[in-house]
Amino acid sequence: MSFWKKKKYCEYCGSEKKSDGSCSNPKCIAYKEKTAEDSSTKSDSTTTKEG
Repeated sequence: MSFWKKKKYCEYCGSEKKSDGSCSNPKCIAYKEKTAEDSSTKSDSTTTKEG
């Protein structure tokens, strides 16, 4: 039985990963600023305002 979980680290830069699996280092190539759902909802709301 283990009392702690091993942290997951980025395979590119070695920094700790976020809970969603993306890298937490903004200078890393695996870093994601925002999720795809956030960007898609923002683009949908801007297209509906054209009317």
